[in-house]
Amino acid sequence: MNFKGLRMQIIILIFLLSLSLLLGGQWVYQKNHVQGNLVEKLNNIDGVYSSSIEKNNRQNSLIKIHLEEVEDLRHVYRQAVSTAADHLRTEAFSIEIVDRPNQVLISIWETTHLSIYQSLAQFSYDEIGGKISTEAQKHDRIKYRVQMDWDHVYLQLHDEGNYLYQIIPRLPLNQPDIDLAQRGEKK
Repeated sequence: MNFKGLRMQIIILIFLLSLSLLLGGQWVYQKNHVQGNLVEKLNNIDGVYSSSIEKNNRQNSLIKIHLEEVEDLRHVYRQAVSTAADHLRTEAFSIEIVDRPNQVLISIWETTHLSIYQSLAQFSYDEIGGKISTEAQKHDRIKYRVQMDWDHVYLQLHDEGNYLYQIIPRLPLNQPDIDLAQRGEKK
Protein backbone atom coordinates (compact mmCIF):
# COMPACT_ATOMS: atom_id res chain seq x y z
CA MET A 1 0.00 0.00 0.00
CA ASN A 2 1.33 3.42 -0.94
CA PHE A 3 0.62 6.77 0.64
CA LYS A 4 1.66 9.68 -1.58
CA GLY A 5 4.32 7.53 -3.17
CA LEU A 6 5.70 6.08 0.12
CA ARG A 7 5.22 2.56 1.31
CA MET A 8 3.09 2.26 4.45
CA GLN A 9 5.44 -0.33 6.01
CA ILE A 10 8.37 2.11 5.86
CA ILE A 11 6.28 4.91 7.42
CA ILE A 12 5.19 2.64 10.29
CA LEU A 13 8.75 1.37 10.80
CA ILE A 14 10.16 4.92 10.96
CA PHE A 15 7.40 5.94 13.37
CA LEU A 16 8.09 2.99 15.67
CA LEU A 17 11.86 3.60 15.61
CA SER A 18 11.34 7.29 16.41
CA LEU A 19 8.96 6.49 19.24
CA SER A 20 11.33 3.93 20.75
CA LEU A 21 14.24 6.39 20.55
CA LEU A 22 12.19 9.08 22.29
CA LEU A 23 11.01 6.75 25.05
CA GLY A 24 14.49 5.27 25.48
CA GLY A 25 16.01 8.74 25.68
CA GLN A 26 13.46 9.78 28.28
CA TRP A 27 14.22 6.68 30.35
CA VAL A 28 18.00 7.25 30.18
CA TYR A 29 17.53 10.93 31.14
CA GLN A 30 15.25 10.02 34.04
CA LYS A 31 17.51 7.23 35.30
CA ASN A 32 20.89 8.95 34.95
CA HIS A 33 20.17 12.63 35.36
CA VAL A 34 17.12 13.05 37.58
CA GLN A 35 17.42 9.99 39.82
CA GLY A 36 21.22 10.03 39.89
CA ASN A 37 21.36 13.66 40.98
CA LEU A 38 18.67 13.10 43.61
CA VAL A 39 20.45 10.08 45.08
CA GLU A 40 23.69 12.08 45.19
CA LYS A 41 22.00 15.01 46.96
CA LEU A 42 20.24 12.71 49.44
CA ASN A 43 23.51 10.92 50.22
CA ASN A 44 25.09 14.30 51.03
CA ILE A 45 22.62 14.93 53.87
CA ASP A 46 24.25 14.44 57.28
CA GLY A 47 23.11 11.12 58.71
CA VAL A 48 22.23 9.48 55.38
CA TYR A 49 24.32 6.39 54.75
CA SER A 50 22.84 5.62 51.32
CA SER A 51 19.68 6.05 49.30
CA SER A 52 17.96 4.53 46.29
CA ILE A 53 14.91 5.20 44.17
CA GLU A 54 12.44 2.56 43.04
CA LYS A 55 9.23 2.90 41.10
CA ASN A 56 6.20 1.71 43.10
CA ASN A 57 3.95 2.18 40.15
CA ARG A 58 3.77 4.59 37.24
CA GLN A 59 2.79 7.56 39.42
CA ASN A 60 4.86 7.09 42.56
CA SER A 61 8.56 6.81 43.35
CA LEU A 62 9.68 5.04 46.50
CA ILE A 63 12.80 6.62 47.98
CA LYS A 64 14.62 4.34 50.41
CA ILE A 65 16.95 6.17 52.76
CA HIS A 66 19.36 4.16 54.90
CA LEU A 67 20.22 6.23 57.93
CA GLU A 68 23.14 6.15 60.29
CA GLU A 69 22.52 6.83 63.96
CA VAL A 70 21.31 10.44 64.03
CA GLU A 71 20.65 12.98 66.77
CA ASP A 72 17.67 14.68 65.12
CA LEU A 73 15.47 12.42 62.98
CA ARG A 74 12.98 15.21 62.29
CA HIS A 75 15.67 17.45 60.78
CA VAL A 76 17.11 14.68 58.58
CA TYR A 77 13.66 13.56 57.38
CA ARG A 78 12.47 17.09 56.59
CA GLN A 79 15.69 17.80 54.73
CA ALA A 80 15.23 14.59 52.69
CA VAL A 81 11.60 15.45 51.88
CA SER A 82 12.56 18.98 50.83
CA THR A 83 15.41 17.71 48.64
CA ALA A 84 13.18 15.11 46.96
CA ALA A 85 10.34 17.59 46.43
CA ASP A 86 12.68 20.16 44.87
CA HIS A 87 14.18 17.54 42.60
CA LEU A 88 11.09 15.59 41.56
CA ARG A 89 8.85 18.69 41.41
CA THR A 90 5.40 17.36 40.44
CA GLU A 91 6.16 13.63 40.64
CA ALA A 92 4.58 11.86 43.61
CA PHE A 93 6.96 10.08 45.96
CA SER A 94 7.11 8.38 49.32
CA ILE A 95 10.08 7.99 51.62
CA GLU A 96 10.96 4.82 53.51
CA ILE A 97 13.49 5.18 56.32
CA VAL A 98 15.71 2.14 56.83
CA ASP A 99 17.06 1.80 60.36
CA ARG A 100 19.02 -0.82 62.31
CA PRO A 101 16.88 -2.11 65.18
CA ASN A 102 17.57 -4.95 67.56
CA GLN A 103 15.04 -7.16 69.33
CA VAL A 104 14.84 -4.90 72.41
CA LEU A 105 13.97 -1.83 70.33
CA ILE A 106 11.43 -3.77 68.29
CA SER A 107 9.86 -5.01 71.51
CA ILE A 108 9.56 -1.45 72.87
CA TRP A 109 7.95 -0.31 69.61
CA GLU A 110 5.52 -3.24 69.57
CA THR A 111 4.58 -2.58 73.19
CA THR A 112 3.97 1.14 72.73
CA HIS A 113 2.76 1.68 69.17
CA LEU A 114 -0.95 1.10 69.87
CA SER A 115 -0.97 3.56 72.75
CA ILE A 116 0.92 6.07 70.62
CA TYR A 117 -1.70 5.85 67.88
CA GLN A 118 -4.44 6.10 70.51
CA SER A 119 -2.82 9.24 71.96
CA LEU A 120 -2.65 10.73 68.47
CA ALA A 121 -6.30 9.94 67.81
CA GLN A 122 -7.29 11.56 71.11
CA PHE A 123 -4.96 14.55 70.59
CA SER A 124 -3.15 13.63 73.84
CA TYR A 125 0.29 14.42 72.50
CA ASP A 126 1.88 14.86 75.92
CA GLU A 127 1.18 11.19 76.75
CA ILE A 128 3.35 9.87 73.92
CA GLY A 129 6.66 10.72 75.59
CA GLY A 130 5.49 9.26 78.89
CA LYS A 131 4.59 5.94 77.32
CA ILE A 132 7.94 5.67 75.58
CA SER A 133 9.77 6.75 78.74
CA THR A 134 8.04 4.07 80.83
CA GLU A 135 9.11 1.32 78.42
CA ALA A 136 12.62 2.70 77.89
CA GLN A 137 13.28 2.83 81.65
CA LYS A 138 12.77 -0.93 81.83
CA HIS A 139 16.06 -1.20 79.92
CA ASP A 140 18.81 0.94 81.45
CA ARG A 141 20.77 1.47 78.22
CA ILE A 142 17.89 2.66 75.99
CA LYS A 143 17.88 6.28 74.90
CA TYR A 144 14.88 7.82 73.18
CA ARG A 145 13.70 11.03 71.62
CA VAL A 146 10.18 12.04 70.59
CA GLN A 147 9.60 15.08 68.40
CA MET A 148 6.60 16.45 66.60
CA ASP A 149 5.74 18.93 63.88
CA TRP A 150 2.46 19.71 62.12
CA ASP A 151 2.58 16.55 60.05
CA HIS A 152 4.38 13.82 61.97
CA VAL A 153 5.57 12.42 65.27
CA TYR A 154 9.20 11.34 65.12
CA LEU A 155 10.32 8.53 67.43
CA GLN A 156 13.95 7.55 67.90
CA LEU A 157 15.04 4.63 70.05
CA HIS A 158 18.76 3.95 70.54
CA ASP A 159 20.48 0.93 72.07
CA GLU A 160 24.29 0.70 71.89
CA GLY A 161 24.73 1.15 68.13
CA ASN A 162 21.27 -0.09 67.16
CA TYR A 163 18.47 2.31 66.43
CA LEU A 164 14.82 2.25 65.49
CA TYR A 165 13.17 5.20 63.75
CA GLN A 166 9.43 5.65 63.32
CA ILE A 167 7.79 8.55 61.52
CA ILE A 168 4.11 8.54 62.36
CA PRO A 169 1.56 10.74 60.57
CA ARG A 170 -0.33 12.95 63.02
CA LEU A 171 -3.58 12.74 61.12
CA PRO A 172 -4.82 9.66 59.29
CA LEU A 173 -4.39 10.06 55.54
CA ASN A 174 -7.88 8.78 54.77
CA GLN A 175 -9.76 10.19 57.72
CA PRO A 176 -13.50 9.95 57.05
CA ASP A 177 -15.67 13.00 57.43
CA ILE A 178 -17.85 12.70 60.50
CA ASP A 179 -21.34 14.02 60.23
CA LEU A 180 -21.99 15.42 63.70
CA ALA A 181 -25.74 15.43 63.07
CA GLN A 182 -25.68 11.64 62.76
CA ARG A 183 -24.09 11.38 66.19
CA GLY A 184 -26.82 13.50 67.74
CA GLU A 185 -24.65 16.60 68.12
CA LYS A 186 -25.48 20.01 66.73
CA LYS A 187 -23.14 21.61 64.26
